[in-house]
Amino acid sequence: MLAREQMGRRLRGRRAHSKLRQLVDLILARPLVSSAVTEKDLKVTTRG
Repeated sequence: MLAREQMGRRLRGRRAHSKLRQLVDLILARPLVSSAVTEKDLKVTTRG
């Protein structure tokens, strides 16, 4: 819970539609996450 609280403090003031909060939740739920899993779960694409 401490890691989630720390990241929550750092994310204050970010855009409301940012997927960063969802990314933090995903990484805290599953510490080993590939970029493909991240893209699929957050419904984003890679920048290229």
